[in-house]
Amino acid sequence: MNPSSPSIHVASLAVQGSAPPELQPSLLVVLLLAVAGTAIAAGFVVSRHLHDQPRPTSQSRLAWIDGLRGLAAMLVLLNHAPLIGRTLQLSPQAFVLGDASVRLLGHLGAIGVQLFFCITGFLFVGKLMQARHVDWTHFFLQRIRRLAPAYAVTVLVVWLLATVLNPSADILDDAMAALPAMLSFGLYPLPAVGDFDTARLLGMNWTLAMEWRFYVMLPVLYALTRLLRLPVWLGIGAVAIGFATVAGPGVWVFFVVGAASALFRDRELPAHWQPLAKTLVATVLLSTLLHWGAASTAPQVHGLHIALLFVGCTITRPALLAARAPVALGTVSYSLYLLHLCVMFVVVGFTHAFVHDVTLLPPWAFGLLLSAATAAAVGMAAISHHVVERPFIDGAPPPPTGPGPIRTMRKSLPRAAERPYS
Repeated sequence: MNPSSPSIHVASLAVQGSAPPELQPSLLVVLLLAVAGTAIAAGFVVSRHLHDQPRPTSQSRLAWIDGLRGLAAMLVLLNHAPLIGRTLQLSPQAFVLGDASVRLLGHLGAIGVQLFFCITGFLFVGKLMQARHVDWTHFFLQRIRRLAPAYAVTVLVVWLLATVLNPSADILDDAMAALPAMLSFGLYPLPAVGDFDTARLLGMNWTLAMEWRFYVMLPVLYALTRLLRLPVWLGIGAVAIGFATVAGPGVWVFFVVGAASALFRDRELPAHWQPLAKTLVATVLLSTLLHWGAASTAPQVHGLHIALLFVGCTITRPALLAARAPVALGTVSYSLYLLHLCVMFVVVGFTHAFVHDVTLLPPWAFGLLLSAATAAAVGMAAISHHVVERPFIDGAPPPPTGPGPIRTMRKSLPRAAERPYS
C-alpha cells in the first residue's frame, strides 16, 4: 500500500530532525465523539430495517440491556478506530498518539469488554433462576448455533485477507494449517499466515474463550442452587471461586457482578427511591469519566466503578439505553464486535492504497475517514446479523416440551437473552 510514500516521508523527517506532533487528548476526544455520533446515527438508520429489534418502550424490562450491549460494542470500536494505522502497520506522518491517548483508548475498550461480561452473567444467571429444569445438551447446542456462524464468517474474512496480502507459492498451505487454531474460539493462540499476524484482526477472540468458560460453570451453579438447595447468592460465590481458577485473575469479577445483579432483575425500586438511585448512577458515571486516568492503572478502582455502574443500571433501567439507536446497535452488536476491525482495515487500507496516503491526513480528515469506516462497519454488521445470525436463530430446533422432567431454559426467556454478550 503505497510502500514508497511512507519511506520517503520518514527519510525526510529524519533529515529535518523532526517528528510528527503529538495529538492533543482534547482533539482525540473530539474525534471519538464524531465517530461515536456516526455509530449512533448508523444505528438509527439500521433500526428501521431490523425486524427482530425489541421495542424500546419503558415496559420492556430488558430493552436497556440491548442498549447497554450496543454501548459496549461502540466502546470497543472506539478503542480500535484511532489505532487502525497501527493495525495496518503504517508509520504516522501528520500526527501521533501520545501515551495518555493510547491509555484512554485502551481504557474505553476494557470498559466495553467488561460490560459485555457483566451482561453475560446477568442474562444467563437470570435465565437459570427462572427455569425449573434445564436441558444442558440443548443449551450448549444453542450456544454453538448462536456464536459459531458469525465467528466462522469473521475467521473466513481474516483468512482471505491474510492470504491475499501474502502472495507466495506456499501461502495456501500456510493458510490451511492456520485455520484450526483460528476457529478455536480463542482456546489456542492465533497463528500467523505468512507474514500476516491474524491477531491484528481477530484478537478479540480471547473474550469468546472466556464466554465458553463461563458457560461451563453454569451447570455447577444449577447443581448447587437447585440440587443442593444452596441460596443463589452462596452458589454464585462458590462458582466465582471456581471460575477464577479457569478464567484467570480479574476477568471473572465482571461475570460475577452481572450474575449477582440478576438477583435484582425482577425487583421494582420504590418510586421515592428512584431519584436517589439515578443520582448515584450519574455520580458513578461522572466519576468514571473524571478519574479514568487513575482507574486505568488501578484495577480495583476501575472494577469498583464498573460494578457500581452495572448494578445501578440494573436497578434504574435507564430509559436512554432503551432508545432506538442504542437498542439497534445492541441487536447487531455481536457481528459489529467481530467484524468492525476487518471493515476498518479494508476501508482505511483501500483509501491508503488507491486514494490518498492516510498517514498524511490531518486529524479532522482522519476523523472523517474513521467516521465513514464506522458507518460501513455498522452496515456490514447489520447485513451479517440478517444473513448469517438470524437464520440460525430462527431455524433453531424447538426446546423439549414433552412430559419428561427436562425442560430447556430458553423457552422462559425474553429475546434479549438469546443474543450473546456481544
